[in-house]
Amino acid sequence: MSPFMLKKTAWICLFVILVPALLFHLRHLRPSGGDTADTLSRVESSFYLFLHAPMVTAGHRALWLGLDRWNWTPAECVSLSSSLAGGFFFAALFRFSRSLCVWLPFLLSKSIFIFLGHVENYAWPFALSLWAVVVLKESMGQRKGARGCFIFLGLAAVCHPITLMAWPGAIYALYPWRRKTVIVILVAIISLFGLANLLLITLETAGHFQGQWILPLAHGEQPLNRYTLFSSQHWWEVFVLHALNMPLGILLLMYFGWGRWNGWQGGLILTVCLTLAWSMVWDPTLSYDDWDLFAWPAIFVNLAGGWRWAQSRKAPHAPAGSPLDFQ
Repeated sequence: MSPFMLKKTAWICLFVILVPALLFHLRHLRPSGGDTADTLSRVESSFYLFLHAPMVTAGHRALWLGLDRWNWTPAECVSLSSSLAGGFFFAALFRFSRSLCVWLPFLLSKSIFIFLGHVENYAWPFALSLWAVVVLKESMGQRKGARGCFIFLGLAAVCHPITLMAWPGAIYALYPWRRKTVIVILVAIISLFGLANLLLITLETAGHFQGQWILPLAHGEQPLNRYTLFSSQHWWEVFVLHALNMPLGILLLMYFGWGRWNGWQGGLILTVCLTLAWSMVWDPTLSYDDWDLFAWPAIFVNLAGGWRWAQSRKAPHAPAGSPLDFQ
C-alpha cells in the first residue's frame, strides 16, 4: 500500500472509528437538555414519521433494530449515532482548518457536547451543515462544488428543517454575479421557511396545540410562552445560552469580524446573521435545557470568529477590523 493510501486510511480510521468511540465512551459527561424522552419514544414507536427530523429518526430506529439483539437500549443507540456524527463533524472541521485558532472556539463551547453521545436529533444536521461550508470553501466558482454543497445541505434539511437557514448563505456565495436574482430567491426561501414554521406551529399534537415558537410581542393564550419578546427574562436566557455555546467565538467575531467578507465568507457571515436573528425571536421553551437547539448559530459563529482570528495571525500587520484579502 502506498504512503498516500496509508495516510488516508489512518485519517478514515481516526474520524470514523476512534473519535466516535471516544465520544461514545465519554457520553456520561454530557449535560442534560433537549427533548430526550420524546426522542427515545419516537425511536421505539413503529411506523412513526417525525416530520421535524425524518431521516435522523429513521436512522436512530434502524440502528436500534440492528443492535437490539445485543441488548442495546434506544438511548445507547441514539448516543452512538450522535457520536458517529461527531466523528463526521470533527473530520469536517479538520478539513476546514488545522489551526488552533479555528478549533479553540469549538473546544471551549458547550455546543460540542451535542456530539458527546447526546440523545437528541441535532448531531447529524449540524455535522452535515458544516460539511456544506467546507465544500463551499474548497470549490468556490466550480459547478461541481455547488452540487456538492447543495447535496450536503439537502441531506441536512431532511435531517432537520432548521438547516434551511444555511441555504441563503450558500446561494449568496455561489451566485455573486446575479445579486438581484439571488435576493428574489432568498426572499422566496425565507418566506417558504416562515410559512413552513407557521404550518408546524398550528399543527395539533396530542389533542392540543403545540404553542407559539416565535415569541409574541404581548402575552397571548398560548401556555408555552413564558415571556414576551422584549422581556428581560428572555434576553437574559438568550445571553446565557449564547455564552455557553459561543463564549470565545462571538468575542472573536466582534473583534476581528469588521471588514469585507468575500466569496464563501460572504455566505458564511450571512448564515451567521440569519441564525443569530432566529435565536433572538425563537422561544426557548425548555429554558436553559434548550442549549442544544440554540447551539445551531454557534456552529457558524465559532467557525467565522475562529477563521478571522486565524487569518489575522497570518497578517499581524493588519489591525483588527481592517479588510483582509482571504484566498
